[in-house]
Order: sequence, then structure tokens, then C-alpha cells
Amino acid sequence: MSHAPIPLPITAQEAAILRRILGAATFDGAAELLDQVRMLQLLPASDATFRIYVQHPDAPRSSFSRGGRTKIPVSTPVWHPEGRVIGKVDIWVDDGQLRALNYASTTARAAMMLPNPDWVVVPLAAAPRPAPVPAPLAATAPATSVAPTVAPAPGPRGRSLIRSVATVIAALLLVTILATAFALGRARGGTEATTSSTAAVQEARTAGAADGAALGSLRGFTEGELAGRASTYQASFDATQAAALAKVRAAARAKAQQAREAAAAKAAAAAAQAAQAAPRNTNNTTCSGYRDSRGYWICS
Repeated sequence: MSHAPIPLPITAQEAAILRRILGAATFDGAAELLDQVRMLQLLPASDATFRIYVQHPDAPRSSFSRGGRTKIPVSTPVWHPEGRVIGKVDIWVDDGQLRALNYASTTARAAMMLPNPDWVVVPLAAAPRPAPVPAPLAATAPATSVAPTVAPAPGPRGRSLIRSVATVIAALLLVTILATAFALGRARGGTEATTSSTAAVQEARTAGAADGAALGSLRGFTEGELAGRASTYQASFDATQAAALAKVRAAARAKAQQAREAAAAKAAAAAAQAAQAAPRNTNNTTCSGYRDSRGYWICS
């Protein structure tokens, strides 16, 4: 005998994801949604990454999304330990109750299971702005004093000193030329870097527009999938439940009929046995027949 599909408890993994996201949410009604997690049940129409829920009648109803179906306003990207975004988790609320959790991959590989709850990144609550840090004091160079140069007396020693001074001046001139060339090269490199940065910004804008279009299509598909599954589940569930109840009732009726037939057969057998055990009249000669060896008259 087949049984009708019934809602099942949610897994510990998706409960941890829901609590991680809703526990960090700050919008109105988030606390009631977080309290609903302990009463959620999973509908059979769900799959590995698209989870559809039914709520217990006693669960507290949230003030968020009353009278409609809306995705909660919390950005929850999924970061792989290697340092890249591999997906996104969306939570849907229908008329103040948690309705679905959808994990969608943002890579070329489709998601096959829910992510590790630790990989789901939730926004932090706003923290008070720290006081401005005073700018560090500028370092001051020690003052240097130049002693007056005393012209040497003419002679070999004076000529040697003059050659030394000329060598120093030539070295300083070379350093100045090299510094000027470096500055010109740096300016030219800065111009090239600015051009490259502008191209990178334009490329990022183009990629961002493409990603936005893809995410928009994903959201539309998710909403359509949710609405389609939710609309067909109840009718299918009711029909399956009615068929199962009909089978149970038919089996009960058949069992009762078998019991009545068995009781009737038992009563007939008992009556026949009682009739055979009753004494016969030895002088029953009202019919034509013969008398057996025991003296009983047997009607022919």
C-alpha cells in the first residue's frame, strides 16, 4: 500500500544557513522569521538546492512581506575558501512566513547541493564611527651647518683639493641628470597607467552590466519556478492523500466482509454438527424406507 507524501523536517545544514542569514538581518520582522526556523517543514516538491517550506500554524507571523511574496533584502554571497565567489543564497518570504531558500551558482558549474554554512557571508551590523586619528607629525631633518671653506695655499696640496672638489661636482651633476630622467620616465609611466586604468574601469562596467542582466534573469527564473511549484503542490498533495485514504477505506471494508463471511460459515458448521448429534426417533415410520442395523428407520 502506497502512502501519500508528507512534509519532512529540514536538514541541520539549511537550518544553520537560515539562522546565519536571518540572525544578522536588521529589517523589520527579521526576528519573527528567525523564530520560524524551528517550525519549518520541507515540501516534497523541493530539490537539493531549491527548498520549499510549509509553516506550522502556530508559528509567529512576521510583519515583513505581508500580503505578497518578496525576497529578503540581505546580500548573501557564498565565498569559497580559495577566495572567490561561487554562488548566492536567496530567502523568500510569502505573506509573513518563510517560503523558500534557493542556492544559485554564479559560476559555469551548476550547484548540486547546499553550501557550507561557514561559506555564506552575511553583512555586519553598523558599528559606531571611530574618532578621527590625528595625522602623524612630519619628521624634521636635523639642521646642518656648513663651515666656511678656507682657500688652501697654492701648491700640490691645493691642486689635489681642487681636483677632489671637481670630482664631487661631476658626481652631483650625474646624479641630477639621472634623477631628471627617472622623473620623466615616471611621468610617462603614470600617463600609461592612467590610460590602462580607464580601460580597466570600462571593462569592469561592461562585465558588471552583463552580470546584472544574468542575475536579473536568474531572479525571474527563481520567482517563476517558486510560483509554479507552489501552485501545483497543494493540488497534487490533496489528490494523493485522497487516493491513499480511499485505498485504506476499501481495505477496511474488504476485511470486514471477510470477517462476516467467516462468522456465517462457522455458524453454519456448528448448526450442521448439532443436527447430526441430535437423537433420532426409532419409530419414525411416517415415510417409506427401511430399518438399519441399529433399529433406526431410514427414509428412502
